[in-house]
Amino acid sequence: MYPELKRLAADGLIREQGEGPRGRRPYEITEDGLKELRQWLVVTAPDHSLRNETILRSFALWLVEPEETREFLSGELEHHRARLRGMRVLKQSLDLASPADRAALLGLEAGIRRLEAMISWAEWAIETVATWPSREEQAST
Repeated sequence: MYPELKRLAADGLIREQGEGPRGRRPYEITEDGLKELRQWLVVTAPDHSLRNETILRSFALWLVEPEETREFLSGELEHHRARLRGMRVLKQSLDLASPADRAALLGLEAGIRRLEAMISWAEWAIETVATWPSREEQAST
């Protein structure tokens, strides 16, 4: 994030507002930045390439024992559950009278739904892997 903030500042799209509490450096958007942001929002097509390392790894889990796969999936399940709890807390803190918070709700809801889908997938995957034979059993067939 910090390299991107430096790049945006160097391009004149944001500027530092001085030092904030606890050494934080708040930024504000410039007129040029607002113009660029608006163009990015409505003119530039979104980049739909999304890299999900969990899904990427799932294609290679046949290389490890089913128990290792279940451990990996259980870790992912807990990670997604924790993130979902955090996003739900954040959602509850929104002030829907604020235009910015109403817009934030859109992104938060997308994140919540994606996490719910990943949780459902991980639960299904753990159940599915429980039926897999060990690598040794598989090799003997």
